[in-house]
Amino acid sequence: MAAAPDSFGDGKDAFRWRINLEEVFTVQSCYYRFFSKLSGPPIIANVVKASTYIWKVQAPTKTLFFGWRLIHDRLATKDQLYKKGILDFTEMNCVFCSVEEERLSHLLGGCQVVKEIWLKVLEWLGFITDFSLVDFITFPFIYDKVNSLAKRKIIGAIWLATCWHIWLICNAIIFKNEKFSFLDCMSEIMFSSWKWLLSSGKIANNCNFLVWRLLPLTCFE
Repeated sequence: MAAAPDSFGDGKDAFRWRINLEEVFTVQSCYYRFFSKLSGPPIIANVVKASTYIWKVQAPTKTLFFGWRLIHDRLATKDQLYKKGILDFTEMNCVFCSVEEERLSHLLGGCQVVKEIWLKVLEWLGFITDFSLVDFITFPFIYDKVNSLAKRKIIGAIWLATCWHIWLICNAIIFKNEKFSFLDCMSEIMFSSWKWLLSSGKIANNCNFLVWRLLPLTCFE
């Protein structure tokens, strides 16, 4: 027991805090006593890095929270729903390719259908020195590879918009029986990222949405 009753010669009872030498309760001693039981598993350093970065992306709060959940693999993908007993193993296939099991890594580029979206968005971004498709898909983990703060800000918003709309489309197919449209998906990614950056970013001279659709990395300072 951390604390136990004790009796004194005057007949009065009192409690002693037996986990420190002074036998007096302190918040610090309580914290150290129960820390190992209350804390979860340690978070990997690159996840901490990505989690810190995601809140700096210019996007609505609900989308930032989505991004944080994505980084921590806490989205309700089919493999997670199966583990919780919500889905049967016969319902596990990806709604885009209908071949492989849906899990987060699959939705973020493992699926051949979704991979085409990432490739098209990367092509739209334009040439970036030593910046690959894998770098783009994992951008919050390697964002400091892009030295320009302006480009980093733009790529971050576009990365999150890509993840967000892939997720929205995935759910629309499942719950609303909608059909996947590659062109509609690209349009939504372009428009959302533009709108998010426009709300708080400093727009470059002579830049408008038409320029954004052609040269996104030149549109914000």
